[in-house]
Amino acid sequence: MSGIASVIAAAREAQGAWAARGVGERLRPIAALRRAIAADPYGWAEAIVTPYDRTRAESLAAECLPTADACAWLAKRAAKVLKPRRSGGWWKGVSLRVERKPLGVVLVIGAGNYPLFLMAVPAIQALAAGNAVLLKPSPAASGLALRLRDTLIAAGLDPRLVTVLDDTVEAAQEAIAAGVDHIVATGSSATGRAVARAAAEHLTPCTLECSGSDAVVVL
Repeated sequence: MSGIASVIAAAREAQGAWAARGVGERLRPIAALRRAIAADPYGWAEAIVTPYDRTRAESLAAECLPTADACAWLAKRAAKVLKPRRSGGWWKGVSLRVERKPLGVVLVIGAGNYPLFLMAVPAIQALAAGNAVLLKPSPAASGLALRLRDTLIAAGLDPRLVTVLDDTVEAAQEAIAAGVDHIVATGSSATGRAVARAAAEHLTPCTLECSGSDAVVVL
Protein backbone atom coordinates (compact mmCIF):
# COMPACT_ATOMS: atom_id res chain seq x y z
CA MET A 1 0.00 0.00 0.00
CA SER A 2 1.40 3.41 -0.99
CA GLY A 3 2.00 6.17 1.53
CA ILE A 4 -1.06 8.22 0.61
CA ALA A 5 -3.23 5.10 0.45
CA SER A 6 -2.14 4.22 3.99
CA VAL A 7 -2.95 7.75 5.15
CA ILE A 8 -6.42 7.57 3.60
CA ALA A 9 -7.05 4.13 5.09
CA ALA A 10 -6.10 5.40 8.56
CA ALA A 11 -8.25 8.50 8.10
CA ARG A 12 -11.21 6.40 7.02
CA GLU A 13 -10.82 4.14 10.06
CA ALA A 14 -10.79 7.12 12.43
CA GLN A 15 -13.63 8.81 10.58
CA GLY A 16 -16.13 6.10 11.44
CA ALA A 17 -15.70 6.66 15.17
CA TRP A 18 -15.66 10.44 14.68
CA ALA A 19 -18.95 10.39 12.75
CA ALA A 20 -20.56 8.34 15.53
CA ARG A 21 -19.97 11.14 18.02
CA GLY A 22 -22.53 13.84 18.64
CA VAL A 23 -22.26 17.19 16.90
CA GLY A 24 -21.44 18.87 20.20
CA GLU A 25 -18.37 16.69 20.65
CA ARG A 26 -17.23 17.30 17.09
CA LEU A 27 -17.45 21.05 17.63
CA ARG A 28 -15.07 21.10 20.62
CA PRO A 29 -11.81 21.18 18.62
CA ILE A 30 -13.34 23.84 16.36
CA ALA A 31 -14.21 25.98 19.38
CA ALA A 32 -10.61 25.52 20.55
CA LEU A 33 -9.38 26.76 17.16
CA ARG A 34 -11.46 29.90 17.54
CA ARG A 35 -10.01 30.51 21.00
CA ALA A 36 -6.48 29.95 19.68
CA ILE A 37 -6.97 32.54 16.94
CA ALA A 38 -8.47 35.00 19.41
CA ALA A 39 -5.58 34.46 21.84
CA ASP A 40 -2.85 35.08 19.24
CA PRO A 41 -4.32 36.85 16.21
CA TYR A 42 -1.04 38.56 15.32
CA GLY A 43 0.83 35.26 15.38
CA TRP A 44 -1.68 33.72 12.97
CA ALA A 45 -1.57 36.80 10.73
CA GLU A 46 2.22 36.73 10.57
CA ALA A 47 2.15 33.04 9.60
CA ILE A 48 0.10 33.87 6.50
CA VAL A 49 2.25 34.10 3.37
CA THR A 50 0.65 35.16 0.08
CA PRO A 51 1.98 36.18 -3.35
CA TYR A 52 0.66 39.68 -2.65
CA ASP A 53 2.05 42.60 -0.67
CA ARG A 54 -0.43 42.25 2.17
CA THR A 55 -0.09 43.96 5.54
CA ARG A 56 -0.64 42.20 8.85
CA ALA A 57 -3.80 44.27 9.38
CA GLU A 58 -5.17 43.04 6.06
CA SER A 59 -4.47 39.42 7.00
CA LEU A 60 -6.23 39.95 10.32
CA ALA A 61 -9.30 41.44 8.67
CA ALA A 62 -9.45 39.20 5.60
CA GLU A 63 -8.47 35.83 7.09
CA CYS A 64 -8.07 35.55 10.85
CA LEU A 65 -11.32 37.23 11.89
CA PRO A 66 -13.45 35.52 9.19
CA THR A 67 -11.98 32.11 10.12
CA ALA A 68 -12.81 32.69 13.79
CA ASP A 69 -16.27 33.85 12.74
CA ALA A 70 -16.76 30.64 10.73
CA CYS A 71 -15.96 28.66 13.88
CA ALA A 72 -18.56 30.69 15.79
CA TRP A 73 -21.15 30.14 13.03
CA LEU A 74 -20.69 26.38 13.31
CA ALA A 75 -21.04 26.55 17.10
CA LYS A 76 -24.42 28.23 16.69
CA ARG A 77 -25.79 26.55 13.57
CA ALA A 78 -24.13 23.18 12.92
CA ALA A 79 -26.48 21.14 15.11
CA LYS A 80 -29.52 22.58 13.34
CA VAL A 81 -28.06 22.26 9.85
CA LEU A 82 -27.04 18.63 10.40
CA LYS A 83 -30.24 17.61 12.19
CA PRO A 84 -32.52 15.15 10.28
CA ARG A 85 -35.68 16.79 9.02
CA ARG A 86 -38.91 15.75 7.37
CA SER A 87 -40.00 17.13 4.04
CA GLY A 88 -43.15 16.78 1.98
CA GLY A 89 -42.97 14.53 -1.04
CA TRP A 90 -44.12 15.10 -4.60
CA TRP A 91 -47.24 13.00 -4.07
CA LYS A 92 -49.99 13.39 -1.55
CA GLY A 93 -49.51 11.18 1.47
CA VAL A 94 -45.78 10.74 0.87
CA SER A 95 -43.23 12.19 3.31
CA LEU A 96 -39.47 12.26 3.10
CA ARG A 97 -36.83 12.15 5.83
CA VAL A 98 -33.66 14.06 4.97
CA GLU A 99 -30.53 12.99 6.83
CA ARG A 100 -27.10 14.59 6.62
CA LYS A 101 -24.50 11.83 6.37
CA PRO A 102 -20.72 12.39 6.35
CA LEU A 103 -18.98 11.62 3.06
CA GLY A 104 -15.83 10.05 4.50
CA VAL A 105 -12.42 11.51 3.63
CA VAL A 106 -12.48 15.02 2.16
CA LEU A 107 -9.54 16.52 0.29
CA VAL A 108 -9.29 20.31 0.75
CA ILE A 109 -7.09 22.06 -1.81
CA GLY A 110 -6.10 25.49 -0.54
CA ALA A 111 -5.66 28.73 -2.48
CA GLY A 112 -2.71 31.09 -2.48
CA ASN A 113 -4.67 34.33 -2.15
CA TYR A 114 -6.33 33.35 1.17
CA PRO A 115 -4.18 30.48 2.46
CA LEU A 116 -5.81 30.32 5.91
CA PHE A 117 -9.45 31.20 5.33
CA LEU A 118 -9.99 29.14 2.16
CA MET A 119 -8.28 26.11 3.70
CA ALA A 120 -9.55 26.26 7.28
CA VAL A 121 -13.24 26.94 6.65
CA PRO A 122 -14.00 23.92 4.41
CA ALA A 123 -11.83 21.80 6.73
CA ILE A 124 -13.76 22.68 9.90
CA GLN A 125 -17.08 22.34 8.06
CA ALA A 126 -16.09 18.85 6.95
CA LEU A 127 -14.96 17.92 10.47
CA ALA A 128 -18.15 19.25 12.04
CA ALA A 129 -20.15 17.06 9.65
CA GLY A 130 -18.21 13.97 10.73
CA ASN A 131 -15.59 13.67 7.99
CA ALA A 132 -11.84 13.23 8.01
CA VAL A 133 -9.77 15.81 6.13
CA LEU A 134 -6.66 15.87 3.95
CA LEU A 135 -5.20 19.36 3.58
CA LYS A 136 -3.27 20.23 0.43
CA PRO A 137 -1.99 23.73 1.25
CA SER A 138 -1.09 26.31 -1.32
CA PRO A 139 2.65 26.85 -2.00
CA ALA A 140 4.38 28.41 1.02
CA ALA A 141 1.39 27.63 3.28
CA SER A 142 2.57 24.28 4.68
CA GLY A 143 3.59 25.86 7.98
CA LEU A 144 0.18 27.46 8.31
CA ALA A 145 -1.55 24.15 7.55
CA LEU A 146 0.56 22.41 10.20
CA ARG A 147 -0.32 25.10 12.72
CA LEU A 148 -4.00 24.58 11.96
CA ARG A 149 -3.62 20.81 12.33
CA ASP A 150 -1.60 21.05 15.54
CA THR A 151 -4.17 23.38 17.11
CA LEU A 152 -7.00 20.94 16.40
CA ILE A 153 -5.00 17.95 17.65
CA ALA A 154 -4.04 19.80 20.85
CA ALA A 155 -7.77 20.20 21.46
CA GLY A 156 -8.27 16.44 21.37
CA LEU A 157 -8.84 15.66 17.70
CA ASP A 158 -7.58 12.26 16.54
CA PRO A 159 -4.42 13.00 14.48
CA ARG A 160 -5.64 10.64 11.77
CA LEU A 161 -8.59 12.95 11.08
CA VAL A 162 -6.45 15.82 9.74
CA THR A 163 -3.43 15.17 7.55
CA VAL A 164 -1.30 17.83 5.87
CA LEU A 165 -0.05 16.80 2.43
CA ASP A 166 2.82 18.34 0.48
CA ASP A 167 1.99 21.67 -1.14
CA THR A 168 2.59 20.29 -4.65
CA VAL A 169 0.17 19.60 -7.48
CA GLU A 170 1.41 16.01 -7.50
CA ALA A 171 0.30 15.53 -3.88
CA ALA A 172 -3.27 16.48 -4.78
CA GLN A 173 -3.22 14.26 -7.86
CA GLU A 174 -1.94 11.31 -5.83
CA ALA A 175 -4.64 11.79 -3.18
CA ILE A 176 -7.40 11.92 -5.79
CA ALA A 177 -6.06 8.82 -7.52
CA ALA A 178 -5.85 6.97 -4.19
CA GLY A 179 -9.57 7.41 -3.62
CA VAL A 180 -10.84 10.29 -1.50
CA ASP A 181 -14.60 10.67 -1.10
CA HIS A 182 -15.00 14.37 -1.89
CA ILE A 183 -12.82 17.24 -3.10
CA VAL A 184 -13.10 20.92 -2.19
CA ALA A 185 -10.86 23.17 -4.27
CA THR A 186 -10.50 26.91 -4.63
CA GLY A 187 -8.32 28.42 -7.32
CA SER A 188 -8.09 29.55 -10.90
CA SER A 189 -10.27 28.27 -13.69
CA ALA A 190 -7.30 26.24 -14.94
CA THR A 191 -6.94 24.63 -11.51
CA GLY A 192 -10.66 23.90 -11.41
CA ARG A 193 -10.54 22.20 -14.81
CA ALA A 194 -7.55 20.08 -13.76
CA VAL A 195 -9.25 18.99 -10.54
CA ALA A 196 -12.50 18.24 -12.35
CA ARG A 197 -10.70 16.10 -14.92
CA ALA A 198 -8.86 14.13 -12.22
CA ALA A 199 -12.05 13.71 -10.19
CA ALA A 200 -13.99 12.52 -13.23
CA GLU A 201 -11.57 9.64 -13.72
CA HIS A 202 -12.67 8.24 -10.35
CA LEU A 203 -16.24 9.62 -10.28
CA THR A 204 -15.29 11.60 -7.17
CA PRO A 205 -17.74 14.40 -6.36
CA CYS A 206 -16.16 17.81 -5.95
CA THR A 207 -16.99 21.37 -4.97
CA LEU A 208 -15.06 23.93 -7.01
CA GLU A 209 -14.78 27.67 -6.53
CA CYS A 210 -12.97 28.99 -9.60
CA SER A 211 -11.86 32.57 -10.01
CA GLY A 212 -12.08 34.59 -13.19
CA SER A 213 -11.73 38.19 -14.29
CA ASP A 214 -13.96 40.96 -12.96
CA ALA A 215 -14.26 44.29 -14.72
CA VAL A 216 -13.77 47.10 -12.24
CA VAL A 217 -14.37 50.79 -12.82
CA VAL A 218 -12.45 53.02 -10.42
CA LEU A 219 -13.66 56.58 -10.07
